[in-house]
Amino acid sequence: MKNAIPILVLLLAGCVRERRAFPMDEPRPETPEERAAKRVARESFDQFRRALMERDAVAVLRRMSLQMCSDWFFHRMSDKADPRMAGHVVKLDAPTRIDLDVWFKKQKDVQLDFGNRRPDLLPASVLYSPWFVGVWTSFFKDEAEDQRRLAAEMNVSDVYVDGPGATVMVKMAGTTTMMYSMTVENGEWKVDWVVRRPMGGVAQ
Repeated sequence: MKNAIPILVLLLAGCVRERRAFPMDEPRPETPEERAAKRVARESFDQFRRALMERDAVAVLRRMSLQMCSDWFFHRMSDKADPRMAGHVVKLDAPTRIDLDVWFKKQKDVQLDFGNRRPDLLPASVLYSPWFVGVWTSFFKDEAEDQRRLAAEMNVSDVYVDGPGATVMVKMAGTTTMMYSMTVENGEWKVDWVVRRPMGGVAQ
């Protein structure tokens, strides 16, 4: 499959970004609150992984942050070689299409690897619409089996919590560690970002 990427970032089709290092504070005893947050973040990530395993497009979407949904959509809109998105966009009603066009024009300076910034959140008229769920589901189905197979290789090695954010370290088959950044959104932990680095080393 064209441009298949390890993990959801299926989803992000090309949006996986590598960093030079993983910042970590000096080890210190965890507080009861931190242990509880760590447990809930891990449970949420397990739900995300299980949804990938079950090829449940809507369940995967519900475990993604609004920012990650916007990131994914930006990448799909930017891929002019893929005619599928254009076919979906023409089905939008006129007011929502205007909202989408205005949003996309405002992202003209966003680099595809998000090296300068991530895109703005999609307009509510797009992000919360049945149309968006349908578009997501359509793309997801095309890659669902690849994602199921990759999710089966995931092995969570640790979870680090820092206030409203968390990082889930996931070892994949071979020599790759995926670092899933999570954030609290509407009282729930959501997957927000994905970073890849070689195990035991610094990202290239």
